[in-house]
Formats: sequence, C-alpha cells, structure tokens
Amino acid sequence: MSPATDGAAALTAAIADVQAKLAAAEKSAAASPTLQPSLAQVRQAVNELQDSASGVTTGNVAQKAPAIVAATRKVATAMSELSAVVDQVCS
Repeated sequence: MSPATDGAAALTAAIADVQAKLAAAEKSAAASPTLQPSLAQVRQAVNELQDSASGVTTGNVAQKAPAIVAATRKVATAMSELSAVVDQVCS
C-alpha cells in the first residue's frame, strides 16, 4: 500500500487490519515469554505508525508520507525480528 496513491482511507484500514492481527498474535503468544519482547516491539512500531498517520487526509497525505514511510519501515524491521524469534522458537 502506498499512502500517496492509495489515500487516507486505505492507510487507516491497513493499520486497523495490522492492529487486529497483532492483537490476535499477542493473545496466541501470551504463554510464550520468548515472543513477548518481539511482539512488544511490533506493537510499539505499529503505534508509531498509527501516530504518524493520525489525521491524514487526501489533502495532507503527501506531507505526512515521509513520517508514515519511516514508521512503516520500523514496523517491517520489528516484524522481521519477530519472524527470526518465531523461527528460533519453532526450530
């Protein structure tokens, strides 16, 4: 998804979808102390993304795009780290 081309509504929907899936993952991993720190990093990154996208409109999406892109990169990094931990736990 590209905030500049897909628009504010698509961005808001994508963030809501990620938050719902993250909540389900957190619930599933509640018994795994090994996963908790990585999930917390993902949650923090998603919260930063939500903050960056807060108040985005079609009129200001281009202005907010750099912060949204930076926050999206943080989410990607946190997800990559979570994936590595999951791989370790499941191997």
